Amino acid sequence: GIPGLIDDVYAHISFMRWQKRRNTSKELHGFIDNVIGDYEKWIEYLKNLNEFDATVREHDLMQAFESEKKEYDEKIKRLEGEITSLKDQLSANQDKIIELETKITELTDNIEQMELDNE
Repeated sequence: GIPGLIDDVYAHISFMRWQKRRNTSKELHGFIDNVIGDYEKWIEYLKNLNEFDATVREHDLMQAFESEKKEYDEKIKRLEGEITSLKDQLSANQDKIIELETKITELTDNIEQMELDNE
């Protein structure tokens, strides 16, 4: 990535400075200074590019999050609706069970009463 490129350019600058210390030629020193200046410009360019890239990535992630969030919000609403429907069904089923239990109790009481009457 870009941080790795920046590290590489710094390594080249270090190498060029080492070359400058090794050689006494003024002409070579001027050339090396120009190369180092170009490398430093590249470093600034890469840093700016890295910041821009990070900003773009952050923006893209925020957009992706917003679109995903909308999707999940819709799923949550749908599931909440299903939960409400299931709770209503459960309540209706419980009412039906109570109704049937009441009928069973009435029938059982009637059977017991009939048995008592037959005795």
